[in-house]
This record gives sequence, structure tokens and C-alpha cells, in this order.
Amino acid sequence: MDRFNIPDYTDFWWDTGNAAERQKIILENQTIPALLFAKETVPFYREHYKKLSVQNIQDISSLEEFVSVIPYITKVHLASNHPMAFVPQINLSEVDPHKGKYFRFGTGGTTGTPILIMHSMQDWRGMSRTADRLIEFDFYEDLFYRDNFEFQPGMFTFQGLESRTTPLSGKRILGAYNADHITNGIYATMLHRLGSDFYWRPSSAPTVEDIYDTARQFEVNGILAPPEGENNKKGAFLKDILAIDAGRQTQWNLSHRYNKAFQFVFWSSMPISEVLLDHLMTDRQIPYIKGHFGSTEVCPTAATCSKQMRNFHLSYGHSLVIIKKLDRDQMAAPDELGYALVSKTGATDMDGNNLPPSGMIFINYMTGDGARLSKDGTPCACGRNTPVLYDLQRIKFHDGKAKHGCQTA
Repeated sequence: MDRFNIPDYTDFWWDTGNAAERQKIILENQTIPALLFAKETVPFYREHYKKLSVQNIQDISSLEEFVSVIPYITKVHLASNHPMAFVPQINLSEVDPHKGKYFRFGTGGTTGTPILIMHSMQDWRGMSRTADRLIEFDFYEDLFYRDNFEFQPGMFTFQGLESRTTPLSGKRILGAYNADHITNGIYATMLHRLGSDFYWRPSSAPTVEDIYDTARQFEVNGILAPPEGENNKKGAFLKDILAIDAGRQTQWNLSHRYNKAFQFVFWSSMPISEVLLDHLMTDRQIPYIKGHFGSTEVCPTAATCSKQMRNFHLSYGHSLVIIKKLDRDQMAAPDELGYALVSKTGATDMDGNNLPPSGMIFINYMTGDGARLSKDGTPCACGRNTPVLYDLQRIKFHDGKAKHGCQTA
């Protein structure tokens, strides 16, 4: 596998680079090479594209053309093929000694049938590096002024232990997702690379009270939990944990107003309600709140804006998100409601080289989720100029989700 000629996934270029140049590099230096690699080495794409007469991939000149030319896939394709049909048939031992190690996760079965998803160590490394950058960017000014840090692109090693100090260094974060849920795993990797200790929930099926007691026992500085919902397939809901906290009125609790050491709330899997978000920000005065949008198939593909918490900035890096029109296979216009197509297009080897994925590869995977995407290159108050993903409509698009399927991470 040839390495991609692109910046490191921890480089803030992905967040602040010139939009036209960024789109060109994403398309020509990563997406098209990853697509050609999949067509050549992945059994499913080799047969699928042959059957649909997909040709001249190398001549695709824009993301608009990419959406029109490359057929999207759905959960139906995943369910009707063996997982290994989506894995490159190559010898990884030449590029990564972790050849035989795969992270295996099942989707939640919200659409009827759980699907096995496999990520290689290379995939996991690339995803976690991208996700780390989404958090680090929020602290860029703090890093610069407090630590007299001078930013240099690509200064990370893949282990991350030698990386610059962040406000998360030395902190203790408790994961309240189910032990086998992919969110706990990817966050544990991310937060360890940022210098934090990560505590997994005490058992596979603890009560909300058990999780709260664990948080108090270890005097954690932050918590990772699904915000709220109707069932607890993902884990213990943050809203329920906070309700116990308020009812006990202990000296140590999950409120920065009373416990200055408690500073971080992380969430994923679903949009957070305005009521709960306002409670965290206003009533509990939590200094740092971060949410991610993603999937078991691709992991975090966007992260909440530090200035507009209801919006998600695309992460780029290891993944690509495109919104297609609801009624035809064309790229939606900026701010037009459409279906989300996600692609896992990158991974990272032990030497820090960015490569095509070596676990299951997903190209133009329709999640069934609806959303709008702002125009690339629009400056945001948070400092980024990446597109904003907003107006997520997972309940409204339940029929589409059932048809296409995506268990969010």
C-alpha cells in the first residue's frame, strides 16, 4: 500500500486549511486512491463495481461527480455479505505487525439485525488520531498562551505519549457506555493519547447507581455517557446519573459549581436536547462539553462546535461525509436536507504514514440519517472553517434508517 500524500490526521490543517485546496487534496490524494485500492483488493467492491460497470474512477474531478458516479451501499449490502468481503485481501505483515489483530463490534440492532464490523489496528490508530485533534483544537489558544507552545504541524508520534500537554493531561474520565460499545473503546484510546486516565464502567450491566458510585469513588474529572433516550442499549444515560447526583446532595458531585475538579462531559450516539445542554452549561457550569457524531462503521466523523454546541464540524482526516439529495444520486446543495453518506478512507501505520484502511472498508455508506451541511470554507467563531453538519433528523428518518441502517458510535 502506498502512503497518502496528505497531512497527518493530528494536523490542524484539516480544520483551518484553504477550503478549495483541502477539497482537492481530500479527493485526489486520499479518496480516489482509497477507492481504487478498494476496487482492486476488496472482494465486494471488485464484484459490485464490475456488476454496475463503474469505470474511470481516476478521472473523477469533484466530490459532486464522486456522489453521482460511485454507487452508495447500505446495511442491506453488509447483511448479505460476509464481513471479510469488505476487508482488503492483502498481506498486512509487510506494513504492520498487528496484522492479525482486529477490533470487532456489532451494530446495536436498532434496525432489526446486528452487523459485525471489523477495524484493524491501523484503522483504529487513524480514527483515534483524528478524534484527538477534534478535542485538541478547542484548547489551541490555551495551549499557546499557557504553555508557551509553538504549533508545528505533524509533531505527534502515533503513541501520543510524547505529544504536547493538554488540559486533559492527568485527568480521570469515566466511561458509562456499555463495556462492549465502540464508544468506550475509541474514547479510551483517544483520552489516553491526550494524557488522561480512562475508567470503564464497573460491569457489563451495572445500575446507574453503580456508575455514580464509581465516579465518586475515583473522584473523576469527567464522564462519557449517552445523554438521554428511551432505552439503555448503549449505556447509562447522563441525564439519569445527574438525577442521582442532584438527589443525594453530596459534597462531591458531578457539578462544576460545587466540585471545581469536575470539568468535562463527553457524549456521543445521539443529539443532545436543548434542555439537557442548557442544564450542563448554566445550572452545572461544566467548563468543557464535547459531543461526537459517528457510526460503528466509521467512528467519529464530526464533533460539536465549541461556540455553537448544536452544530457539528466535519472531522475529515480518516473519513469523508457527504450529503446526497433525498430523491436522486446527486450531492445536496449547501444547507439542503439530505441523506448522509460516510466513507472510511484512511488509516495510519506504526510509522505514522496514512494509508487506505485495512479492516472493513466503507465507501459511500448511506447511514439512513438525515442532515444538512453548510458550505465548506465558511469561517466559524471557534476558529475552524470546515463544513457544519446540523439539523440531524434520526427519528424523522426512521424509515430510511431501517432500510439503510447505521448504529451510531
